[in-house]
Amino acid sequence: MLSSAETASSVLGWISIATWILVYSPQLIENYKLKSGEGVSIPFVVIWLAGDILNLVGALIANLLPTVILLAVWYTLCDTLLLGQIYYYRWRHAHTAAMLADDDAPVLADESAPLLAGGTDIPEEREKEETSLRREIIHYTGAIAFVVAAGVIAWAVSTQVDTGDDVPPTKGAEEVIEWRSQVMGWISAVLYLGSRVPQILKNTSTRCEGLSPGLFIYTILGNATYTASILVVGLDRQHLIVNASWLAGSALTIFLDLFVLGQFAHYRSEARVTDCPRPKAASRPAPLVPTSRGRFTARHAEDADRLSSAPEVAQQQQYPVDSLPHLRAALSNLDTTLAKLVRERAALSSSLEAAARASVPVARLPPELLSAIFILAAVDDAPLHFMLVCRHWAALAQDTPALWARIRIGPHHPLSRARVRLTRSKMVPLDLSVAFDRRNEPTTETAVALTAALQTLTPHISRWRSFRLSVPSRAHAQLALALCRAPAPLLETLHIRVADTYTADELEGATASPLVLFGGHTPRLAECSMHGWTLGRLRGLRRLELAGYWDGAAPSASEMLEILRACPKLETLALRNMSDLELDDPAALDGPSAVPSIYLPRLRRITLSYAGGLRTRAVLDQLSMPALEDVELCYLDSIGPVLQHLTAQAVTGLPLARLHIENCSFREQDLLSLLYRLSVLSVLELVDVHDVGSGILQSLAVPVNQAWACPNLDTLCLDGCSSFDFASLRACVEARLAPDVRAFPGPRPPKTSPSSVSAASTATDGSALTRYPRRPSVATNGRSHSAPPDGAGTWTWPSRIRRVSLTRCEQLSAEMLGWLRVYVPEVTPAPTSY
Repeated sequence: MLSSAETASSVLGWISIATWILVYSPQLIENYKLKSGEGVSIPFVVIWLAGDILNLVGALIANLLPTVILLAVWYTLCDTLLLGQIYYYRWRHAHTAAMLADDDAPVLADESAPLLAGGTDIPEEREKEETSLRREIIHYTGAIAFVVAAGVIAWAVSTQVDTGDDVPPTKGAEEVIEWRSQVMGWISAVLYLGSRVPQILKNTSTRCEGLSPGLFIYTILGNATYTASILVVGLDRQHLIVNASWLAGSALTIFLDLFVLGQFAHYRSEARVTDCPRPKAASRPAPLVPTSRGRFTARHAEDADRLSSAPEVAQQQQYPVDSLPHLRAALSNLDTTLAKLVRERAALSSSLEAAARASVPVARLPPELLSAIFILAAVDDAPLHFMLVCRHWAALAQDTPALWARIRIGPHHPLSRARVRLTRSKMVPLDLSVAFDRRNEPTTETAVALTAALQTLTPHISRWRSFRLSVPSRAHAQLALALCRAPAPLLETLHIRVADTYTADELEGATASPLVLFGGHTPRLAECSMHGWTLGRLRGLRRLELAGYWDGAAPSASEMLEILRACPKLETLALRNMSDLELDDPAALDGPSAVPSIYLPRLRRITLSYAGGLRTRAVLDQLSMPALEDVELCYLDSIGPVLQHLTAQAVTGLPLARLHIENCSFREQDLLSLLYRLSVLSVLELVDVHDVGSGILQSLAVPVNQAWACPNLDTLCLDGCSSFDFASLRACVEARLAPDVRAFPGPRPPKTSPSSVSAASTATDGSALTRYPRRPSVATNGRSHSAPPDGAGTWTWPSRIRRVSLTRCEQLSAEMLGWLRVYVPEVTPAPTSY
C-alpha cells in the first residue's frame, strides 16, 4: 500500500509525462501556420536534442522500465522532427528567393491604396489586441487543465492495471548513488540549461516572432511537476543528493523559461505601440521586395517631397521596417482590404443578377398570375419541374395548393409522394387515382398496398373531388371501398374498374355484404363509371358508364331503368360489355312501348357496345331523348328496333349529328327511313356492316319529293364494307357537288328569265373563286342528273362530302380512289403508287 506522499509523487509524475508528450506540439503548429521556422534558434534545438539523447542513453544503462525508455525515444523523435521542420522551411524559402532574385526592382505602391491602412481606428486596434490576449489566456488555461486531467486519468488507470509485481521500496531504505547515471544526469542538466541561452539571444533580434509561448508554458509545467514529484517523496540529505542532477536540470530551467515568457510579454507590449496605425499623410507606403532568404521585407522608397518629420524618423530607426511585426501588420491590412473588396464585389454581382432577373418579363408577373399559369399548365409531375427552375418558382409552387391536388398511387407512384402532396395541397379539392390493376402481382401484396393507400386518403375524404379506383378483382374492390364510408360532399366523379370480373377471390378483411359508398351522401356526384362493380344507389348523374357485367352480375332492365329515372339531368350514357337479358325476363317479353316513360331532356350522347339486343331495346323503348346528338351502336345482333325507335323520335325533330354503326345487322329500309328524318346529320360511320349496299348510297344521291337524305352530310365512313360498288359511291359524291365542279356536265338548262340568269351567273362566279365551294345553302336553277324537272321551284343544295374513309374496301381499285381525291379533299386510305 503506497503512502500519501508516494501517491502524490506518482500523480505529479504522470502529469509531467502527459505534459512532456505534448510539449512540442505548439511550436510545430506555429511553424506550420507561418510556413517558417525563423523564430526558433537552431542551437537551442540541437542542444536540447543532445540532452534528450543522453537521457535515453542513461535510461538504457540504468535498465529502467520500458515506458521510461519509450518516453525518452519519443522526446528524441520530437526534437528531430522540429529540427527537420526548421531546415525544410529554410530550404524551401531559399529556392523561392533564388527564383525571385532576378526581379529586384521595387514595385511602387499606389497612393490611393496604401499598403498600411493609415486610416485605421486606434481604439479599435487596441480592442482587437485585448480580445486576442484574452483568447490566448483562455486557450492556454484550458490546455493546461486538459493536460492535468489527462495525467490524473493516466495515474488512475495505471493503479487499476498494476498487478502488484513491483514491490515499493521499504520506508527508510538507503538510496544508493550510481555514478554512471549521475554523470549522465549532470551532463543532461548542463545541456538543458545551456540550450535556453541561444534562444534568449535569438529573441532579442526576432522579438519572439515565430516562437510559440505554449512550448515554454508546457516546459515549465512539466519541469515543475517533475521537481515536485521528487520533493514530495522526502527532503532528507541522501535523497536530495541522489536526485540533485535532475532537480538542477528541471528547477533551474524553470527560471530560464520564465525569463523567455517575460520576453514575450515585453515584446508584445512594444509591438502594440509599434503597430499602431499612422495618419495617412505621415509617410508613403513602402514596397515589399524579396530578400536572399526568401522572406519579404519592406524598403522605403525616397519620397520626392521628403515631408517626413524628425520624431517619426527616429521611431523608424528604433523599429526597423523589416521587423516581423511591421510586415505582419502590412499583410494583415492588405488581407483586410482584399476581403472587403471581395465582399463588395460579391454584393455587386448579386445585385446585378437580381436586377437582370427582375428585368425579365416573366419575373415581373404578380405571384397570383404566375400561380394561375402553373395551375393551367400542370400535368402529372409538373410541380416538380417548376421547382427546378429557380428558388422563387420553387417557393411559389410549394405555396400553390392547387398544384398538389392531383394525387396518383400505384406501383410506380409511391405512397410517400402522395403524403407530401396531401400536406402541400392544404384544403383544396383533391383528384385521386389509385391503380393496382396488375394481375401478375401477388394478391396479398396488392391488398396490403391498397389498404395502406386508402388509409392514407380516407382522412381527407371530405376534400375528394374525383376518385378513380382500378383493382385486379372484385375482392380488392370490396376491401378498398369498405374504407370509404364517410360522406363525400365534394365528390363529382367516381370511376371503379375491376380488371378481372370472372374470378371470385376472397381476401382477409373483405366483406361480401352490400356496401353503401360514402354513407350515401354524394350531393355533387355527376359522373359515374362502373366496370364490373355492383351498382348502388346512383342518382342525379350527368354521365353514366357501365361496363364489364357478365352473367349474374349484369343489372336487369328494371335496375337500369330505375337508375335512369333517378338521373333526369343525364347527358352521357354508355353501356359496354354486358350480358344480354334472359328470355324469361319480363322486359324481354314486353313489346315496344307506345309512350316512353323516362324523359331525359339533356341526353346528348349514347353508346351501346356489346350490351345485348334485348337489353338495348328494353332500355331505349322507355327513353325520350329530344336533345340526342351522338349515337354509337357496336357489336349488337339486330338494331332494327333501335333504328325504328330513333325514327319515331325524329318525327318531332332529333338533332342527331353523328351516327356510328359497327358490326351490327339491320334492314336497309330501317336505316333509310331514319336517314331521311335526320336533317342535321353530318357524320355517318358504317364500319364492318355487310348490310350496307349500293341502295343506301343511291338514296343519298337522289332526292325524294325535293328532299335530300342527310343534306348536311360532311363525313362518310365505309370501313370494311364490301357490299357496295364504286358506281353508287361515285353518284353519291358527284350528286352533292356544286353544278360548276361536277365531273361530267349535265344537260343544258332551259332559257330562263334575266333575273334567273343573273342569279345563276352570280352563283357560278362566286363558286369559281375556290376549288371547293362553301357548304351550300344557295338557290340555283342549275340541275344535276337527279334534279327535278323545270318549274318545281328552288331547294337547298346538299353539303359537299369532304371526308371519305374506305379502309379495307377491297372492291375499290387505286384508280377509283384517285378519282375520289379529285372531288373529295380527304380520302382514306392514303394514296399509293399506281
